[in-house]
Parts: sequence; structure tokens; C-alpha cells
Amino acid sequence: MVTEILQGISDDATYRRVRRYLTPLIMLPMSDTVFVEAANIYRKLRNKGITIRKSNDCIIAATALDHRCELLHNDRDFAPISEHLGLRVAGLP
Repeated sequence: MVTEILQGISDDATYRRVRRYLTPLIMLPMSDTVFVEAANIYRKLRNKGITIRKSNDCIIAATALDHRCELLHNDRDFAPISEHLGLRVAGLP
């Protein structure tokens, strides 16, 4: 997630500011099983005719599922993962 956020910022001042905001966030550990589950998420949805555009989204979802966390996002790829595979998503206030 941090990689996706930071790589999308072209302005150096904004990059530094956002990086400071992200620094205190807790980074959840990822085990080997998370990467296998990410592949399973992609495959299960592909078998339903749904293509997830980015493998990173499957890794993020698998990590959230592994840690039983809600995911706050702004990415349409997480909707089918939530709908079909039980990913809990947090709503914005």
C-alpha cells in the first residue's frame, strides 16, 4: 500500500509530506501463506469472470484477511474481493 501511494506522487514536497504521514503507520507482517492466498484470491475471482487489475491488491487483501483487519481503500478492485471472498472493508465517515 505504501508503495502504491508514494509512487503516484510526482511533486517532491508532497512526497515528503505524505511519507511523514505514513511513517507512524503499523506495517502488518506478511508470511509466505499471504502470497499463496493472494494468488488464490486472483484465481478464484478469475474463475468467476472477474479480473483484478493489480496483483498488489490481492496481496493487500490477503494480508488484511490474514490479520482479520478491515481495509480502508479507494480502489474498485477490492469490491469483488469483499463481495465474493469476505474481505471486510471500512467505510469512510
